[in-house]
Amino acid sequence: MAKNTFWLTVSNFGGRLIKAVIIIYAARALGTDGYGVFSYAMTLAGFLSLFVDPGVNGILIRDAGKAGEEERREIFGTMFVMKLFLISLGSP
Repeated sequence: MAKNTFWLTVSNFGGRLIKAVIIIYAARALGTDGYGVFSYAMTLAGFLSLFVDPGVNGILIRDAGKAGEEERREIFGTMFVMKLFLISLGSP
């Protein structure tokens, strides 16, 4: 449990650190006008990601862990089609 907690903490902080570095670099490299467009695009992508994955990954992981090999293939195929459909709906 301690090992999992440690790696989850490291991945959360590491991801946030990488995100902060990219945003700071983008702000310096793009200037005020370019960073405004970049910020708008990142906000729009984050907002649309709410509609693209309404819990599908959590269901996939939960059900695939319980299922046998044949059921797992069926679950992955179904989830793949669902994700493609949701991505096609969420992309402008």
